[in-house]
Amino acid sequence: MKYYFIRDNILKEFDPKTKTAKTLTEDPVYAVRVAPNGKLLYATDSEVVLYDTTNMMTETVMRLSEPVESLELTFETKGSKPTDKTTDAGSGPDGDDETEETSPVYVYYTAGDQVVKVNQNDPTDKEIIEVAGATDYVVDPKNNVLFYVMFGQNIIREQPIGGEKTFIVRGAGKISSLKLDQEERVLYFTDYLNGEIRSYDLETEREVLIYAGLRNPEKINVDPSTG
Repeated sequence: MKYYFIRDNILKEFDPKTKTAKTLTEDPVYAVRVAPNGKLLYATDSEVVLYDTTNMMTETVMRLSEPVESLELTFETKGSKPTDKTTDAGSGPDGDDETEETSPVYVYYTAGDQVVKVNQNDPTDKEIIEVAGATDYVVDPKNNVLFYVMFGQNIIREQPIGGEKTFIVRGAGKISSLKLDQEERVLYFTDYLNGEIRSYDLETEREVLIYAGLRNPEKINVDPSTG
């Protein structure tokens, strides 16, 4: 498992086995997220970039019209299965090629007290969610849940999104970043003041200290595919 964080607007990769951190790009970065394909999605002051950690290639996926404070990427089905599969010729009801509809990719980002949801391929498909006082957040679209950090010290679960709010972590030093492992149902977060990485199991409601003694970790990301 690898961890990704931002310090002084520089994107870093932390390897817990060697306990070393390396710089991935010298460009100023303000938010980072691991995409479903294992690549990194990060935001500069003007664009969202997809970064391949294997060959170190970058690709601009969307331009931004406002500063980004945190970033999420998720797939939503809207009644169709997410797939790129195309059937063989003649397999459709009329003998024509038949391509299944691909689910839209939604990018979530925060701007002030709002969480903005926008279709990567259709900027007019946009939704604004009001979240006053939030400093970071993660979206769980499968379960229609929003987790966010309130005033830097508390983590709140909003389920469904726009509905009931529940405190699940209280009184941390300063939570500077929050991420969710959707498969394992575990939240990971950094405590900037105490120099810690911690986790919260959503099933057992157990909070665990993972690493201590870090120097002011600002941003974190978790790549479950690396083990």
